[in-house]
Amino acid sequence: MRKFSGPIGLLNFGLMVTLLIVVGISFQTVSATKKSADKTQNEGAQTSTGTNSQDTASGGGMMGRMMNMCPMMRRRGSPNFEPVQYGYDIVDAKDYRAFDLPEPRPELCEAACNSETRCKAYTYTKPGTYDNPKAKCWLKETQGRFVTHDNAISAVKK
Repeated sequence: MRKFSGPIGLLNFGLMVTLLIVVGISFQTVSATKKSADKTQNEGAQTSTGTNSQDTASGGGMMGRMMNMCPMMRRRGSPNFEPVQYGYDIVDAKDYRAFDLPEPRPELCEAACNSETRCKAYTYTKPGTYDNPKAKCWLKETQGRFVTHDNAISAVKK
Protein backbone atom coordinates (compact mmCIF):
# COMPACT_ATOMS: atom_id res chain seq x y z
CA MET A 1 0.00 0.00 0.00
CA ARG A 2 1.30 3.42 -0.90
CA LYS A 3 1.98 5.77 1.97
CA PHE A 4 1.03 9.41 1.80
CA SER A 5 3.75 11.26 3.64
CA GLY A 6 4.74 14.86 3.65
CA PRO A 7 2.67 17.82 2.49
CA ILE A 8 2.50 16.70 -1.19
CA GLY A 9 1.36 13.20 -0.25
CA LEU A 10 -1.35 14.52 2.05
CA LEU A 11 -2.49 16.98 -0.60
CA ASN A 12 -2.74 14.17 -3.18
CA PHE A 13 -4.65 12.00 -0.72
CA GLY A 14 -7.02 14.87 0.10
CA LEU A 15 -7.65 15.58 -3.55
CA MET A 16 -8.39 11.90 -4.24
CA VAL A 17 -10.87 11.69 -1.36
CA THR A 18 -12.57 14.93 -2.43
CA LEU A 19 -12.84 13.71 -6.02
CA LEU A 20 -14.37 10.41 -4.94
CA ILE A 21 -16.90 12.17 -2.71
CA VAL A 22 -17.91 14.68 -5.40
CA VAL A 23 -18.23 12.00 -8.10
CA GLY A 24 -20.21 9.75 -5.74
CA ILE A 25 -22.61 12.54 -4.75
CA SER A 26 -23.05 13.64 -8.37
CA PHE A 27 -23.79 10.08 -9.49
CA GLN A 28 -26.30 9.52 -6.68
CA THR A 29 -28.04 12.83 -7.40
CA VAL A 30 -28.27 12.15 -11.14
CA SER A 31 -29.48 8.58 -10.52
CA ALA A 32 -32.11 9.65 -7.99
CA THR A 33 -33.35 12.51 -10.19
CA LYS A 34 -33.53 10.26 -13.25
CA LYS A 35 -35.35 7.48 -11.37
CA SER A 36 -37.83 9.97 -9.92
CA ALA A 37 -38.50 11.56 -13.33
CA ASP A 38 -38.82 8.16 -15.02
CA LYS A 39 -41.19 6.90 -12.35
CA THR A 40 -43.43 9.97 -12.63
CA GLN A 41 -43.33 10.05 -16.41
CA ASN A 42 -43.71 6.33 -17.08
CA GLU A 43 -45.86 5.10 -14.20
CA GLY A 44 -47.88 2.30 -15.62
CA ALA A 45 -46.71 2.98 -19.17
CA GLN A 46 -46.28 -0.13 -21.29
CA THR A 47 -44.43 -0.45 -24.58
CA SER A 48 -45.79 -2.51 -27.44
CA THR A 49 -43.79 -5.53 -26.30
CA GLY A 50 -45.49 -5.45 -22.90
CA THR A 51 -42.45 -4.39 -20.89
CA ASN A 52 -42.26 -1.29 -18.79
CA SER A 53 -40.56 1.52 -20.69
CA GLN A 54 -38.35 2.41 -17.73
CA ASP A 55 -36.65 -0.99 -17.88
CA THR A 56 -33.03 -0.02 -17.35
CA ALA A 57 -31.75 -3.58 -17.55
CA SER A 58 -31.61 -3.42 -21.34
CA GLY A 59 -28.34 -2.24 -22.77
CA GLY A 60 -30.01 0.14 -25.23
CA GLY A 61 -31.62 2.23 -22.51
CA MET A 62 -28.53 2.53 -20.36
CA MET A 63 -26.26 3.19 -23.34
CA GLY A 64 -28.67 5.81 -24.64
CA ARG A 65 -28.65 7.64 -21.31
CA MET A 66 -24.86 7.47 -21.14
CA MET A 67 -24.54 8.82 -24.69
CA ASN A 68 -26.89 11.70 -23.92
CA MET A 69 -24.97 12.58 -20.74
CA CYS A 70 -21.54 12.58 -22.37
CA PRO A 71 -21.12 15.21 -25.11
CA MET A 72 -18.09 13.39 -26.51
CA MET A 73 -20.16 10.24 -27.17
CA ARG A 74 -23.24 12.00 -28.54
CA ARG A 75 -23.53 12.13 -32.32
CA ARG A 76 -24.04 15.73 -33.32
CA GLY A 77 -25.96 15.10 -36.55
CA SER A 78 -26.17 17.80 -39.16
CA PRO A 79 -25.69 21.47 -38.27
CA ASN A 80 -29.45 21.99 -38.76
CA PHE A 81 -30.34 19.81 -35.75
CA GLU A 82 -29.90 19.89 -32.00
CA PRO A 83 -27.84 16.95 -30.63
CA VAL A 84 -29.39 13.56 -31.28
CA GLN A 85 -31.17 12.04 -28.25
CA TYR A 86 -30.57 8.29 -27.99
CA GLY A 87 -33.24 6.30 -26.15
CA TYR A 88 -35.88 9.02 -26.43
CA ASP A 89 -39.08 9.47 -28.42
CA ILE A 90 -40.80 12.80 -29.05
CA VAL A 91 -44.44 12.73 -27.97
CA ASP A 92 -47.17 15.38 -28.04
CA ALA A 93 -45.88 16.37 -31.48
CA LYS A 94 -47.93 16.19 -34.63
CA ASP A 95 -46.67 13.43 -36.93
CA TYR A 96 -47.40 14.29 -40.53
CA ARG A 97 -45.61 11.39 -42.20
CA ALA A 98 -44.32 7.98 -41.14
CA PHE A 99 -42.55 5.52 -43.43
CA ASP A 100 -40.43 2.37 -43.37
CA LEU A 101 -36.73 2.86 -44.06
CA PRO A 102 -34.88 0.69 -46.60
CA GLU A 103 -32.02 0.25 -44.08
CA PRO A 104 -31.89 0.55 -40.28
CA ARG A 105 -29.91 3.82 -40.29
CA PRO A 106 -31.12 6.87 -38.31
CA GLU A 107 -29.20 9.17 -40.69
CA LEU A 108 -31.78 8.38 -43.40
CA CYS A 109 -34.56 9.68 -41.18
CA GLU A 110 -32.58 12.80 -40.34
CA ALA A 111 -31.88 13.43 -44.05
CA ALA A 112 -35.59 13.09 -44.86
CA CYS A 113 -36.51 15.62 -42.16
CA ASN A 114 -33.73 17.95 -43.24
CA SER A 115 -35.00 17.98 -46.83
CA GLU A 116 -38.55 19.02 -45.88
CA THR A 117 -39.29 22.51 -44.58
CA ARG A 118 -42.45 21.24 -42.87
CA CYS A 119 -40.42 18.89 -40.65
CA LYS A 120 -39.46 20.33 -37.24
CA ALA A 121 -38.33 17.09 -35.58
CA TYR A 122 -38.03 13.36 -36.21
CA THR A 123 -38.05 10.06 -34.39
CA TYR A 124 -36.35 6.95 -35.73
CA THR A 125 -37.53 3.61 -34.34
CA LYS A 126 -35.43 0.46 -34.57
CA PRO A 127 -36.58 -2.66 -36.43
CA GLY A 128 -39.04 -4.71 -34.36
CA THR A 129 -40.58 -1.71 -32.63
CA TYR A 130 -44.39 -1.68 -32.59
CA ASP A 131 -44.35 -5.11 -34.30
CA ASN A 132 -42.86 -3.53 -37.44
CA PRO A 133 -40.01 -5.67 -38.87
CA LYS A 134 -38.34 -2.61 -40.46
CA ALA A 135 -36.91 0.58 -39.05
CA LYS A 136 -39.38 3.44 -39.24
CA CYS A 137 -39.11 7.21 -39.53
CA TRP A 138 -41.67 9.56 -37.99
CA LEU A 139 -41.54 13.15 -39.28
CA LYS A 140 -43.13 15.77 -37.02
CA GLU A 141 -44.40 19.22 -37.92
CA THR A 142 -44.40 20.41 -34.31
CA GLN A 143 -41.98 19.91 -31.44
CA GLY A 144 -43.08 17.85 -28.47
CA ARG A 145 -41.50 16.58 -25.29
CA PHE A 146 -38.91 13.83 -24.95
CA VAL A 147 -39.84 10.60 -23.16
CA THR A 148 -37.65 7.55 -22.66
CA HIS A 149 -38.03 4.82 -25.25
CA ASP A 150 -35.26 2.25 -25.58
CA ASN A 151 -35.86 1.69 -29.31
CA ALA A 152 -36.05 5.33 -30.43
CA ILE A 153 -33.62 8.01 -31.53
CA SER A 154 -34.88 11.58 -31.93
CA ALA A 155 -33.73 15.08 -32.77
CA VAL A 156 -35.22 18.55 -33.18
CA LYS A 157 -34.35 21.07 -35.89
CA LYS A 158 -32.64 24.28 -34.78
